[in-house]
Amino acid sequence: MPIVCAGLRALVGRVRPPVIYRVTKSRNPPEKALRKHILLTRVLEDEGYAVIESGTDPWGRRFWVLKR
Repeated sequence: MPIVCAGLRALVGRVRPPVIYRVTKSRNPPEKALRKHILLTRVLEDEGYAVIESGTDPWGRRFWVLKR
């Protein structure tokens, strides 16, 4: 996960998208997967993004919308 976090930091630092939409691959992901998503959300928050919406999409997947 440290490499994934570093890659995410580098990507958003270079591209600087105003809005980021993230979604889980599957419905009802296991706790281990959710912990990884929480970690990535924290990385984005450290990079200046804030979660403006989160929930479950029409297909039952968890999602997060972050804005700079």
